[in-house]
Amino acid sequence: MRRLAFAAALALLAAGPTAGQAPDTVEDAYRDALRQSPTPLSLKRDQDDWLSDPQARDPEYAADMTERRLAALRRTAGRDLRLRTMAIRGDWTRECVDLGLTGCGTSMGGYMNGPDGARLHWQLQGGATDEDGVRGGVLFMAEGAEGLKPIAWAADAAVYDTPRLVGGEQTYIVVPGVLAGSGGGRADAVFRWSGSDGAPRLTEVDVWSWRDDLARRLPAGLAVWQGVRIDYDQLSARTPLWRPNDGNCCPTGGAARLDFSLEGDRLVLEDVRVEPPSSSGGSRS
Repeated sequence: MRRLAFAAALALLAAGPTAGQAPDTVEDAYRDALRQSPTPLSLKRDQDDWLSDPQARDPEYAADMTERRLAALRRTAGRDLRLRTMAIRGDWTRECVDLGLTGCGTSMGGYMNGPDGARLHWQLQGGATDEDGVRGGVLFMAEGAEGLKPIAWAADAAVYDTPRLVGGEQTYIVVPGVLAGSGGGRADAVFRWSGSDGAPRLTEVDVWSWRDDLARRLPAGLAVWQGVRIDYDQLSARTPLWRPNDGNCCPTGGAARLDFSLEGDRLVLEDVRVEPPSSSGGSRS
């Protein structure tokens, strides 16, 4: 399915390094991408992971890894700048808004009403990239005088599920996402919805750093090896626990029940309750 055509604003001509000369260092490219990103927390996490990878400092691999990271940041910054300057006037319910996915198809779309009468339109996509293979996308758009304007998006999961609203005093949009592979890795996209009808704003929420806290709070010798599916309505989850000699398929360390809270722009682990293994030595379902 072809991608939806768009009208770009004149801001493209004065947008800085991305619109003109491409940055030639990873640090400059990262700063350039950060200026445009609707998911700056995820971008920072990815950058920190790259900087902490030993191969990035190994003379045998460093040049190739630097080239790949530079190219990825340039692609991301270019995509995000393009989306920020779009005015979408076509039939977006049938065609993909351009998130950079090849073979893109729109699996679902709709709208939701949020704070102060604001309305957002959303679109789910499925496609692929040359770098990552199968890839999904999600896009949120606000109504404007010249058409729909993208205000937040993500394309980190292999598949995204239907966006939904959760929360009490603050409103959050949750888009469950799953990574490719057999490990059940999660790539949930969560945004805090603020602003008014005239200027709705989506702010990315950190829904991953709680795992560092979990690792510190589990008994010695127990760990979580695979993705944890969180019930965002109840702010809870249950996960098997693995011992060091377990196989990926067969955790034997029992299970843990987890309780969370949403505090501003971060998912916080509040409580961990460890359940012992069943009499057969595995984790109870």
